[in-house]
Parts: sequence; C-alpha cells; structure tokens
Amino acid sequence: MVRFPEEMGLIVNDSSPPRKNRLEQYRKKIAVRSLETPKQYRSRVGRISRHRYLMDNRPAPAQRKTEIETFHETVERVKTKHKQNLAEIKANTLSTREKQIAYDKARGAYESRTFLEATLRMKGIDPAADIEGMKTQYQEWKSANRGHRRNASR
Repeated sequence: MVRFPEEMGLIVNDSSPPRKNRLEQYRKKIAVRSLETPKQYRSRVGRISRHRYLMDNRPAPAQRKTEIETFHETVERVKTKHKQNLAEIKANTLSTREKQIAYDKARGAYESRTFLEATLRMKGIDPAADIEGMKTQYQEWKSANRGHRRNASR
C-alpha cells in the first residue's frame, strides 16, 4: 500500500523547475496574447473577405449574361420537374373517402352485422335477417346509387 506520493515517484513540489518552465512558456505564447478581430486575423494571414474578392473579380458583361440565362433555364427546369412530381403525387393519392373505405374493409366493418344494419336503416332499407342478405342489399344499394351520389354534390 502506498502512503506517500514520493513512494510512487510523483512530483510533490509544484515549484519544481520543469513545471515552472512549462507555465512560463505557456504564459508567453498563449495567455498573454491579446484577442484578434476577424479583420486583424485576415490581414495577418493574408486572406481577403468574400465580398472584396467578388468585387475585385467581376465577370465580363457577356459572361454575366450567360450566367443569368443559365440561371433562368435552371429555374424553368426545376419548376417543370416540381409540377410533374406534384401531378404524380396527386394521381397516386387516395381520396379521403377511399381511405375510409379501405380502413373499414381492413377492420372488417363491411362484414359486421351492426354496421350493415345501421347503414341500411340510415338509407331507408329494412335489413334482411341474415348477414349475407344484408351484404347483398348493401351491394345493390351501392350499385343503384353509384353515379347519383357523385353528381349530386356538384
């Protein structure tokens, strides 16, 4: 068991020569140095600002004209691509009604006695006694009123 740091070879005295020397070197190099502004740093290192660089290297009028034309062509190309993407998304998206029907089918609502009874009564149809009869009544009502409902809302 180690009781004293000297037994392990640790430096106990903080004023030992190597440690003092390192602290002094640090103070000389870093701690005493004042803060630089970005402008001072650029002037010391030799860099110029982006604005100054662009102002010093202006393009010729012909080159600028081609840049503007290229920009407008790119804008048109991106617009048409975006319109195509929106049209494709719109074509592939289900309506709210279609989503609801798919959801109801997935959970088995069209196979449910309570759903069919309530729906048929709401439509003014007396439901049949068995579930198969109710399904056929519901399908007949749908086929009879398929175009009527869609055109009535317009």
